[in-house]
Amino acid sequence: MRFAARFAAAATAVAITVSFTAPAAASYPPEWYEAQFWLTKNGYGPNEAVTVQVGSLQPGCDPFSGIVRISDVYVVPTGTVTAAGDLYDVSGEPNTFSSVNAGGGIFDEIIAITKPSGTLGSGTYDIVEDVCQNGHFDPAIDTVLEGAFTVTIPSAIPAIPDPALQAIKTQAQAQWELWRTAPTYLRLLGAAVIIGTLPTDALDLVQEIVISGITFLMACVSVGDCQYNVGPLETWAIFNQMAMVSAAQASHYKGLAADPPS
Repeated sequence: MRFAARFAAAATAVAITVSFTAPAAASYPPEWYEAQFWLTKNGYGPNEAVTVQVGSLQPGCDPFSGIVRISDVYVVPTGTVTAAGDLYDVSGEPNTFSSVNAGGGIFDEIIAITKPSGTLGSGTYDIVEDVCQNGHFDPAIDTVLEGAFTVTIPSAIPAIPDPALQAIKTQAQAQWELWRTAPTYLRLLGAAVIIGTLPTDALDLVQEIVISGITFLMACVSVGDCQYNVGPLETWAIFNQMAMVSAAQASHYKGLAADPPS
């Protein structure tokens, strides 16, 4: 795999020294990119959260000029990825991650939960990053980590979910309900600002409110007084980008809520 081409971004994201277990040797075509994800460990048992301790999201379909990266991350049975093939996460929903860190860094993100608290059973799994979030694997831009981890669930394990992991589902469901309507409201708010139904000087307060939930906006504000020095098209772009980040947050929580079964 073209590991060296992607290592620089990962090295930027990983500014700490951590010891990781190497994944299984890959058998996918050597020209495919290798996903830059390192897990807390590579072997899991019942009632465990499979967690990316450190990772790097790749650029490529970035509508935010490098400010933020958003990707869908899939957990799939090992060896099942095909060029241009459809992607299906074992939980039924992909994991959506966004990053405003240098190198697209993500940290301590749950990508799956093992049975009986979650849906993940025994087997070996690959991690796939769908950079353009189109549900298909594009070898020219998407990445895959083959044999990323294994799960072993004893046949005699009692079907008793872990309350702490079940709480993750409940919290994620609540967050999804909160975030899923935000894109619509943000676009409506942007339209209101442009046509003048909301005083321009109120936009500063609106942005401060949004900053509390969307880290991306901090990058915009740091450029300098963007709420006053842009025209209608630029104003719409700002609100539309905030809406897209909100949609990514909603998708992130939806994927997390989907993993532990009811």
